[in-house]
Amino acid sequence: MQWYFGAIIVTATAYLVYKQIIEEKLEPIIRNPLNKTDLLEPFLDKVYIFVKEDGNFMDVMEEIGTTTLSMTQGNCIESKLHLTKDNGVYCLHRIFPYSSQKLSFRIGEQFEETTLHEHKVKSVITQRRNNLTHTQFGDVTVVIVRSFTSESLLVEYVVDKTHRTVLRYESNDIF
Repeated sequence: MQWYFGAIIVTATAYLVYKQIIEEKLEPIIRNPLNKTDLLEPFLDKVYIFVKEDGNFMDVMEEIGTTTLSMTQGNCIESKLHLTKDNGVYCLHRIFPYSSQKLSFRIGEQFEETTLHEHKVKSVITQRRNNLTHTQFGDVTVVIVRSFTSESLLVEYVVDKTHRTVLRYESNDIF
């Protein structure tokens, strides 16, 4: 019976020492957690240039309610994307030869947006690692996932969970 109590005391002591070591190592992390927005820092101020689309771009644009003329122009022209940040407000600059649009937002906050196709929608942009998920709530629900890497940007459009297309952009640093 004595060995049993001895084993309990040794186990409890080991647990308390282990807990103290772990808490000392984790305390700075708990007090100063990694800011999720820091994960986007490497991609700020980079210009991404449209390269190609994989999928059914025309079907997705038709489902959104875009006219045939703007679909054709949007599919054939060179576009660029540029992400910046100022005082906690992100700006996504979409640059086309004939126009440009600046979309300002804070991560996780809902805002009103006028899309490139002149539709007024409520939107929210959330972040998971190096991905920005942009959800537009209007006549149809559009989810746009922008996945940033140092070499490229993949933009996936999903309309009402049925139509999907992916646009690929290359970093301007590559060219």
